[in-house]
Amino acid sequence: MDYHELLQLKASKSAKKGGKETLAELDEWRKQLSDDVRENPRALTHGELAKLMTWKLKRGTFRPKLQQLAESNRAEEVEQVTQKAAHLIAGDEIIEAIKVLSELKGVGPATASLLGSVMSVNVPFFSDEAFAHVCPGVKITYTLKAYEKFLNAIVAWGHQRDLNAVEAEQEAWVLGMRDKYADKGTNKTGKKEQEDVKIVKTNEEEKEEKEEERPAKRRRR
Repeated sequence: MDYHELLQLKASKSAKKGGKETLAELDEWRKQLSDDVRENPRALTHGELAKLMTWKLKRGTFRPKLQQLAESNRAEEVEQVTQKAAHLIAGDEIIEAIKVLSELKGVGPATASLLGSVMSVNVPFFSDEAFAHVCPGVKITYTLKAYEKFLNAIVAWGHQRDLNAVEAEQEAWVLGMRDKYADKGTNKTGKKEQEDVKIVKTNEEEKEEKEEERPAKRRRR
């Protein structure tokens, strides 16, 4: 399966979640937004942050709380933070930009990397599947340190294939998704194995949610 076929697979599982727009429609919008912002660098708006979060949750696992947190940010704050991050990314200070973007409520390293990927092809989205493919055997944690490890790995992996960081993440996501679904229902123990994977995935998703909520908690102190 290629990227679009896998996207349709994910879309079929999230069709009724996160609003009326389909994952395919959101993905096309995301690509157009990325082209526009990369050509004419600017801050992102509150509406764009909210819509990118919807895309992220539809392509991953839908968790309404993160959507609500992202939408609770003030419009002025979103523009100020993303403008600062854009300047850092232009100076190739990617990790610093991820730190800055993570100041927004509901935004941890994973969502911050998504915002950064819209601004530059040098900032790959921190997706579970891509991480699993380029960092095999490494347990994912949704931290800045883990993102830095992923960034170095995906850039090196992409360089070997003449792909920029954003292209490399998409390709690694495809391969990671194929790995995830390749053996489903193909052996006698498949059901039990799938249940185990689901449990592990749920635990990891809970950790991601905690990481993305953490900046908001710090800001209220």
